[in-house]
Amino acid sequence: MSTDERPPHPGTVEWVDGATGEVLGTEPASGLPDGIAYARDETGTLRPVVRIVVTGSEHRREIAQVDETGAVLRRTYQTRAD
Repeated sequence: MSTDERPPHPGTVEWVDGATGEVLGTEPASGLPDGIAYARDETGTLRPVVRIVVTGSEHRREIAQVDETGAVLRRTYQTRAD
């Protein structure tokens, strides 16, 4: 993604435990890869990600990238191969 395409970012991304709601950490968006700090909404518009919510179990994890309105922009699933 080009820098011309990116909207201004509010500044930070929170990492949240989805099971407890606890904020695990906050990082400046400027220090994160674009694929973490930004995601496209349902219309294809690039939006800043301000919260990443991680939920899961021993074998599966869901990572949700959330914008400033609370909308989930993208969900990524990871599974552990045994």
